[in-house]
Amino acid sequence: AHAHEEVLRVVRHADHLVMQAREQATRQPHWRPVAHLLSISDDVADALEEAAFMMDLIADHHQKGWNHEVRQALTRLAQTVLQAVQDHIKALAMARTLSAESDASDTDAFLSTTWAVLHAEKRCDELLRQARRTLLHAIDDAPSLMLANDLTATLEKHIGSGFRKDAAELEKLLAFADDEAVLDELTAVKKTNKAALAD
Repeated sequence: AHAHEEVLRVVRHADHLVMQAREQATRQPHWRPVAHLLSISDDVADALEEAAFMMDLIADHHQKGWNHEVRQALTRLAQTVLQAVQDHIKALAMARTLSAESDASDTDAFLSTTWAVLHAEKRCDELLRQARRTLLHAIDDAPSLMLANDLTATLEKHIGSGFRKDAAELEKLLAFADDEAVLDELTAVKKTNKAALAD
């Protein structure tokens, strides 16, 4: 739980830096491509949070069945997540100081780090898929774990994370009882997990 809370804190901080840097970049027309890159790199935080949350759940409650392949898959994912988070924060910190008067070397360093983050996002997605496949074969209740992970992420998006500690917070879902978009999203989570299980 502590690891996931720390990731959430870093992700919130990264989101704040993205908004600041994007706002500064959009003020000058020649920085609009940078604003677009920042917007794309913001997706990294979501992918990293999902990966960290899944690993946190497994570490806290689901150690049964952890064989060498599982440990190896999660270690690769964890190392890539760590490097990506560090690069993401570095890129956002650089973006805050860039201006029209910045040296070409500063701009090049920012772009290089940003591309590293974008590459890491794709790599994290790939490693997460590999880790899920490995878990499905190695852990008895892995399908339930993955469904719970995806449902939790969807619920947090709409009602926050308070329900993790207080089940009464789930009553906030009643506000979406007639919201077709949210209901479709929850149904899609189930279908996606069912399809992944069939692969």
